[in-house]
Amino acid sequence: MTENIFDLAALEQEDKNYEIKTKSYIATERDKEKALKNFILVDRIEWNDIPIGSNIRYERKTGEFVRGGILSDILIRSNEKKYFSIQAGRGKGWEVAFDSIEKVWKSKFSKVNNNIDNKTINDMKNDIEYIKSVLEEQKKEAIRLSNTQLRIIDIIKKMNKKNNS
Repeated sequence: MTENIFDLAALEQEDKNYEIKTKSYIATERDKEKALKNFILVDRIEWNDIPIGSNIRYERKTGEFVRGGILSDILIRSNEKKYFSIQAGRGKGWEVAFDSIEKVWKSKFSKVNNNIDNKTINDMKNDIEYIKSVLEEQKKEAIRLSNTQLRIIDIIKKMNKKNNS
């Protein structure tokens, strides 16, 4: 029987190393300190809660410090292992298994805030619609008051004409 090269299920069952090997770089403590200037250490139990889009750096269990990149996803593979999917410049990306990492840091400053949920967005939209309706009512009231003021001015002018005649 020939092997079906299009059988994706067979590929999924293979135990693969999903991590792309990169040049090994052992940073000096000074290099590491500079690279972590605006980063905070994340407790292991909070790794799942790091927001997608955060800039992360990590240290492997081997002691290798990796400058990392932008967290694009947190994956669970068929082998039940969790992975960070990380993107760096020019589309270069890789995955690294949680169990191969000793420490993770995330940037104090994030370009992306994924904590805004649909309920919050809908609440904001409702607030905007309410503000628009209030402004429309105030505009109508301002026009009504302006017209009333003009009528009062006309009445005063007519009264002055009668008194002067």
